[in-house]
Amino acid sequence: MTTESSDTELERLIAAAPEDDASRVRLMREVVRSVLVLPSASAATTLADITPVMFPPAAHPSPAVFTTAEGAGKVAHAAPYQLTITGFDLVVYLAPEQGLAVVGRQGVVVLEPELLASVRADLLQQGQPEGKD
Repeated sequence: MTTESSDTELERLIAAAPEDDASRVRLMREVVRSVLVLPSASAATTLADITPVMFPPAAHPSPAVFTTAEGAGKVAHAAPYQLTITGFDLVVYLAPEQGLAVVGRQGVVVLEPELLASVRADLLQQGQPEGKD
């Protein structure tokens, strides 16, 4: 669901399981630029209506998003509906106490609420990312 270059870079970063600040910054940049798949247990036309798949184990609620529709199909038994959403919109929308589990083809990265809060503040201050219409 992401663009070819972003897909490759996002998947590479997820597979590498970023552990340092520089890697997390690169991952967040790619998440924000990407179009992701958000599975939902309920039919929804807005984000307020979704019933997301929550990623365990986590000390905080972490909705799962996928880099591909095929990947989201793995949870279709629990969440048969899929919404596409930009990472920008998703990060801005998430509640402050929520993390985010980004599921790629070769791994999962859980982004902590504190990191998302910092990124959200920057995004709201700066506006839309490059390349977003």
